[in-house]
Amino acid sequence: MKLVENLKQYFSGINKRKLKENLTGYLFIAPSTILVLVFGIFPVFFALYMSLHKWRIKQGSYIGMRNYVKAIGDFAYLLFFAVGLLAFIGVYIFIKQIIQEARDRKEQPWLFIVPGLLFTGAIVAFARWFVLLLPNFLGIADKLIGKTRTRELVVGLLKDAFRVDEVWSAMWLFWLLMIVGIVAFVVTRVIVKAKGENIYILKFVSAFTSFVAGAVIFWFTYTEIAKIYLASIESDEPISLVPSLITII
Repeated sequence: MKLVENLKQYFSGINKRKLKENLTGYLFIAPSTILVLVFGIFPVFFALYMSLHKWRIKQGSYIGMRNYVKAIGDFAYLLFFAVGLLAFIGVYIFIKQIIQEARDRKEQPWLFIVPGLLFTGAIVAFARWFVLLLPNFLGIADKLIGKTRTRELVVGLLKDAFRVDEVWSAMWLFWLLMIVGIVAFVVTRVIVKAKGENIYILKFVSAFTSFVAGAVIFWFTYTEIAKIYLASIESDEPISLVPSLITII
């Protein structure tokens, strides 16, 4: 009951006005944020996605780190290992900053771990949705071959790409985690009543996202190195120095 009363108090009076001001601010920055995502961040991740596939005019088979190995040799494995290590160092830095911030403000922000995990889950779910959607979206070009290209056909194929079972479920998982995360964040703000709530949630999300990114990059690197060991056993050739060092580490 006390929580319900605190929520009512939070959404009334000065808090209600503050909420409107925040929403207005978010609406003002939304166009620039969308532009940065579409023309800045998306091309980077799409280029990474392309680099992991055999790609001429259209998407081919998955080849892993082969393009990187062709470009810079075995140092490609060292590069990915270093990026994964930097991601884990980022986790340490963000957690350290949270602890220092909590000490300086004399606050206990640890309940923000819950919405932080939910928002991180939403980010991971969005990335999974993106990866699942791309092959279906890019495959539209093949489906148009030999057919009269009409607006209705293209729109229909676009809808089909988004309605594939895996893609559809991944999208709904993202929205579910995002909505639950927002609710958890609001409830946590009411319970904790910390002045630096936005800083805490941002750094918790950054820490958890860095951890997930580091884990995925390490998994990818060691998976690619495992392929080298398998090829070495089949061909009876020695393994080069860099993959061996990374394995030892």
